[in-house]
Amino acid sequence: MNHYKDIKKIAKHYGFRNQGLKLAEEASELSSAMCKLLSGEGGRKAVIEEMADVTIMLEQMQYLMHIDKSEIISTMENKLNRQLARMKK
Repeated sequence: MNHYKDIKKIAKHYGFRNQGLKLAEEASELSSAMCKLLSGEGGRKAVIEEMADVTIMLEQMQYLMHIDKSEIISTMENKLNRQLARMKK
């Protein structure tokens, strides 16, 4: 599914500030859903829904901040390699 057009449309409509705040809100909701799951009070479906919300907001911020996917991938690879090196110690 190509949702990039929808991501752009929504991001442009609401703008950087609003969507930045919305990202923080959605990240908080994901954190809460994950804590509930781990404590036995919540379910997997709630976590998946919040993960989807956070992913949508991250993609909007990526668009609004002109962040190329390759920048994210490169940064992820660096962080993964650093963590793997820590685990070897």
